[in-house]
Amino acid sequence: MTATWTFDSVTLPHPRVSIDYTANFSSATTNTGREAIQGSTAQNVRIKVQCMDCTLSEMLAIVAKIGTKGTLVLNTETFTNCMIVPPIKQNPDVLYGRFQPEITFARHTA
Repeated sequence: MTATWTFDSVTLPHPRVSIDYTANFSSATTNTGREAIQGSTAQNVRIKVQCMDCTLSEMLAIVAKIGTKGTLVLNTETFTNCMIVPPIKQNPDVLYGRFQPEITFARHTA
């Protein structure tokens, strides 16, 4: 089975992926020295993808999706209502004309 890595039908070539799940949380130290905490069970998702070997045309196809809400498919996991969080960091390999863009996606959960 071939792995599929796409955003809104644009292929994300040779990705390295990390996913962060966070929730609203705050803490404060009271005037008596105790800690007061408060939080929410609502989770936010940020997904960072670094494409390790990207051509210029693949890079431009990814950049063209900035501002587009779409579905992010990471092999067997599907994340709906995602957007690219600007900026896209580019690490070009000048010698070979290849790119290694680092793309962060946020998922709309409200």
